[in-house]
Amino acid sequence: MARTIIIFFSIALLFANCKKKDTDKPDTYTPTCSGAKSFSNDVFPLIESKCKKCHTNMDDHAEVKALAAAIKDNVTSGIMPKDDKLTDAQKDIIVCWVEAGAPNN
Repeated sequence: MARTIIIFFSIALLFANCKKKDTDKPDTYTPTCSGAKSFSNDVFPLIESKCKKCHTNMDDHAEVKALAAAIKDNVTSGIMPKDDKLTDAQKDIIVCWVEAGAPNN
């Protein structure tokens, strides 16, 4: 009887320590803006390399600026780019540029 109780409590402790890992939870991202971001030198090269494979409507500043808020939201949430990942530094470029008013610089 004592052996059965020990086995029962051992199994109970084993399962009590098991937790389901939340692997689908996205990484948290907090922007770090330092210095002005340039559309032509910083933002547009990222758009060309990471976005234009699917989004062919981003050919110039006016088109990107019109989508700036959506781009920022999708990048910070991790929704975009779908088949690639941006580093935090790359996210910073886009977020900081949008937060600065999406200038044509």
